[in-house]
Amino acid sequence: MFQADTPTPSHPGKSPGDHATLPEGTEPGASAILVPHGDLFLRHLVLRRHSPHTIAAYRRDLNHFAAFWRDRHQRVLTDADLPVIDKEDMRAFMGMAHRTGLARSTQQRRIASIRAWYHFLEREGWV
Repeated sequence: MFQADTPTPSHPGKSPGDHATLPEGTEPGASAILVPHGDLFLRHLVLRRHSPHTIAAYRRDLNHFAAFWRDRHQRVLTDADLPVIDKEDMRAFMGMAHRTGLARSTQQRRIASIRAWYHFLEREGWV
């Protein structure tokens, strides 16, 4: 089990929580997360007691966004890109989801996932 009580490398002295044990399968290392600070965001969701299913869905959604970014911009999404994510990127991301025939509820959850991750980044001072 992962213990979320160590300072983060990019924010010395900040701890996502004191001795918070993550549910099995929701640990940040359960599968690679491809967006900047994604592990910290998922840990934040665990500490806020989101269900393991929600956390797994958000992980997938963020990874879909990272893959979309890589294909659209021909590079991996990095910290330097965070301030330049814009409405056009989000419209294109949602257009891709629509064209692939995803259920409307899945499309809405994907945008909610990205929005929640981005708001987390803003609150933590990364954007």
